[in-house]
Amino acid sequence: MKSEVKLTHKKFILVGLGLGYHLDYLIENIEDVEVQYILLDEQEMKIYLENNNKNHLKLTNVKKFNALQKKS
Repeated sequence: MKSEVKLTHKKFILVGLGLGYHLDYLIENIEDVEVQYILLDEQEMKIYLENNNKNHLKLTNVKKFNALQKKS
C-alpha cells in the first residue's frame, strides 16, 4: 500500500470503505491526515463495521462525503 500513497499529502478521498485497510493505513501512517469517504452502496458500511474494529469513522478528521449536505 505504501507505493500507492504519497505520505507527504494530508488530504484524501476514499471511494468506498471495503474492509477499511486503506483508511487504517492513512490514519496510522500520516500525521494530521484528513480523509473523506464516499459510500457507493449502503452494504459497504455494514461490511466495514462487521470487519473492522478500529473505529476510525468516529475520528473528527474522517468524514463521510455528502453531496447533499447544506453549506453554512
